[in-house]
Amino acid sequence: MLRLPHTARKQLVGCTIAFGLPHGIVMNLCHSATLALAYNTLTSHMQSDVFRLFLLEDDENDAFMIQRAIDRSGIPCKWTRFYEPTAAIEALTNAQRPGEVPHLILTDLKMPRMSGLDFIKWLRQSRFSYLPIIMLSGSSLPEDILAAYRSGTNSFSTKPLNVHDLDEIVRTVLKYWKDICQTPTSVLQTASHLCDK
Repeated sequence: MLRLPHTARKQLVGCTIAFGLPHGIVMNLCHSATLALAYNTLTSHMQSDVFRLFLLEDDENDAFMIQRAIDRSGIPCKWTRFYEPTAAIEALTNAQRPGEVPHLILTDLKMPRMSGLDFIKWLRQSRFSYLPIIMLSGSSLPEDILAAYRSGTNSFSTKPLNVHDLDEIVRTVLKYWKDICQTPTSVLQTASHLCDK
């Protein structure tokens, strides 16, 4: 008969007590192979529920304002900020499972070492070509907007000067991609056999 590791048993006890199961029943169930499977399913599901965002932004002030807008959106989101695209490429390249891949990428246009356009071109040629990416730039030049769409961005917005407008853009983007859309990352978390296709 399979037994859960001590750490796994402690985590499961905490989860199941939170759902109202008596401690004695939980401890008896911890010795069953069925519960070991249930534990793996439960923890995997808990991790997959977290909406993950990669933020590529080199400007400290802009990054702070965007991060604050994310936090104020009221939409649960785990974000990771990268100062330059090459760091995001490294993170994606080293990802071993769908739970390490973001649901959405938000990128600036002009950054050191690699531009947002070049990052999008890399992304669309990589095994992560399915990831949705939004460009949020200080530019409003028609040629920059068109170049972004030609490179493969899903959306382009100019950074507003008003904080409330930025909050609204970020809230709208998160709500759309988290609550309305089924992102490819969410699909792959429940259908991992499709990861390499």
